[in-house]
Amino acid sequence: SVTGRVVLEMSKLENKKNNIIIRGVKESKKRDQKERKEEDMAAILKILEIRDTGINIDEIKPMIEYSTRLGKSNPEFDHRPILVKLKDKSLREKLLEAKGNTKQREFNIMNGTKYRVEPDLTSEQRQFYKQMWVEAGLKTSQGNGKWVVYGPMDNPHLKKWKEVETVKVKVEDSARAAYVKDNQTFVAF
Repeated sequence: SVTGRVVLEMSKLENKKNNIIIRGVKESKKRDQKERKEEDMAAILKILEIRDTGINIDEIKPMIEYSTRLGKSNPEFDHRPILVKLKDKSLREKLLEAKGNTKQREFNIMNGTKYRVEPDLTSEQRQFYKQMWVEAGLKTSQGNGKWVVYGPMDNPHLKKWKEVETVKVKVEDSARAAYVKDNQTFVAF
């Protein structure tokens, strides 16, 4: 019934309200599970520290209830997402609000990483998000500029993309990455 599906979806949302997903963290090659978990936790804390939330990392660590890798281990794919369950929804919101901040983009550019922090979505939300990208692709293929999915993953919308120029510059004998967005230049240090 429709009511049953709505109740089930609400239950799933309630279970995920304190969760985040961290993507782009390479898995440890260590055999000992405890050592792998410790490496994952160190990576989680490093990524959350980069996010510029105004919260001290020492305050974040005790707010992590648990973390676990999602999916089955596969030697060909060594970047399984990490589910992080937090004790506080407000911390989750602060971490997600900091999503895509300049400090994290700069860190990813300089270190060749692709760390991302996302909400833990239900299967229905993930399907809707994928469908939005299909719709963006269709609009783009119609020759009306490039369209992207924009906004929080749990409430996305379509937006026409403004081109972003990426250039490499050399500053004080060190390669730095720079990019221009909306007439503002950002340089990673």
